[in-house]
Amino acid sequence: MYVPLIKSAVPRKRYRFERHEAHFLERVVPAGSIEYEYIIVVFGDGAEQPLMFVTSEKNNPGANLEMLRELGIEQNELPSTEGQSHHLCLFDAQGHHNLGASDDWGDATKFEARALQLLTETLGSLPRVI
Repeated sequence: MYVPLIKSAVPRKRYRFERHEAHFLERVVPAGSIEYEYIIVVFGDGAEQPLMFVTSEKNNPGANLEMLRELGIEQNELPSTEGQSHHLCLFDAQGHHNLGASDDWGDATKFEARALQLLTETLGSLPRVI
């Protein structure tokens, strides 16, 4: 599975879904050219490896071009995100999915609300803080 490359991050909060646990991370130090503001990592019950990630990726045009080249995507195939500070992304078994750009994903409260909504839809259960 393609995953966010990070050196370290600070845990902010944990959530329990019916059969999953999620960890909200902040102050993320990247291990590559893509910078993350926030990451929510999801684990299945008893799993050591993550099942999926929801990320707030900083809109860095240079890093974005590098990632596009790695994925074999032409820049002109994507809509412009100029002036929007962050991308909301999902990493799962099918790969990396860009769910849209907005300044909202740079705000912890707005990112958390949208990420938990996405995870609730995906996992089929409501989260509770643990």
